Amino acid sequence: MATSMQDTGIPVGQAVPQATFTNWDGKSVELNGFTRTTAIFFISVYCSHCIDFIPSISDIVSEYDLDAAIFSTGDNEDHEEMAEFLEWHFPVISLESELMEETFNVTYLPYVLIVDASGTVLNKGVVYTKDDFQFIMQAIMPLAEGM
Repeated sequence: MATSMQDTGIPVGQAVPQATFTNWDGKSVELNGFTRTTAIFFISVYCSHCIDFIPSISDIVSEYDLDAAIFSTGDNEDHEEMAEFLEWHFPVISLESELMEETFNVTYLPYVLIVDASGTVLNKGVVYTKDDFQFIMQAIMPLAEGM
C-alpha cells in the first residue's frame, strides 16, 4: 500500500528515535540532544525540488530562530561544500533514502519534522518553498514560541 504525503514521517506527538549520527565533519550528533525547537530537514542531492529548496534553509532557520539538522543523500564532501558555501552551523548528515524511510518514515523529499526540545514531533510536511514551511509552522506557532 502506498503512503500518502500526509502519512509519511514520524507521527505528530511521537518522539524521534534516540540515535546518534555522524556529521560531515566527523562529530557525533545525538537526536535526543535538542535544547529547543528544531527543524529536521530531509533532502536529496538528486532531487530538483530539494536543490531548489536548499538555499531557503538558512533563511528559515534564522527567521524562525530554530535549531536545525539536515539529513541528506549526499556524501561528506557534498555536505562540507554546502555547509561552507551557505554558512551553515548545524549538522548535515549523510543518510540514504532507504534509511530515511526506515528510521524516520520519510518517503517524500524535501521534508521537515519540527520537534520540540524533548524530540517530540510538533508538525511535519513536504517543503518545496519557504511558504510551505510557514504553513507548517503556523499550525504550531503557539507551541513553538513557548519552547
